[in-house]
Amino acid sequence: MELLPYILPIVMLMFAIGLAVAVKMLSIKSIIGGCTIGALSLFMIGCSVFMMIISSGFEAKLAVKNQEIADMVDWKYKHMDELSLIIGQQRIPDDEHVALIKQLNSYGWQINNYSIRLLKDAHQALETLKQENGVARTRYLLKGVPSSVDRKLVEMGLRNVGFRIVPFKEQEEVPENANALYFGQNVDIDSIKMAALTLMQAGIELKSIKAFPKPTRGNVRAIKLDWSKYFDTRQPLTVVAVVESKGFK
Repeated sequence: MELLPYILPIVMLMFAIGLAVAVKMLSIKSIIGGCTIGALSLFMIGCSVFMMIISSGFEAKLAVKNQEIADMVDWKYKHMDELSLIIGQQRIPDDEHVALIKQLNSYGWQINNYSIRLLKDAHQALETLKQENGVARTRYLLKGVPSSVDRKLVEMGLRNVGFRIVPFKEQEEVPENANALYFGQNVDIDSIKMAALTLMQAGIELKSIKAFPKPTRGNVRAIKLDWSKYFDTRQPLTVVAVVESKGFK
């Protein structure tokens, strides 16, 4: 069956040669000539119809294969991001980071400090959500990762949970911080939670998670990080509040 697209054109070529020879050698007015030419013509028409039917079937198979290739590419980039994320998280602290840790210890910080525990809790909750729900195959758009975090690592983490990062335009300024997360009406709640937890484990204090004020074609499947002075006086959202939410408003 797989060889038919290659065989049928050769068969049709042979019939075309036979038809040309029959037209040249036989008289159309004779019974034998008419029958021969008619039979060859019918065979060619039949082969053409059969080839059209076969081609339509192969188009469907081709679409399936193209989707499989697309899935493989997504799988490849997903695992490349995972590996890059693991390597990035396991990098050896440089002198500046070691000095910072010593300085924090000198201020009285301990390993079970609330801020550090919040980051760990967010990471653990994110891993649990990923195991329970997996990563949605539908990729949402996300924009607004601020400069207060390691943007490369955070963006890899967001891609790892199913988001496609929208880069800032040349004329746009990268925000220094963020405290609000807006989402489109077609973004599912588990993806919102995973995006929020990915940001929280990086140290971003989210104080509001709510839908875009006005749905548009560009934001119905998107999430955007922003900073607003109206939320700045609020307490940051807790990991429990994010995980146990039945719907953000």
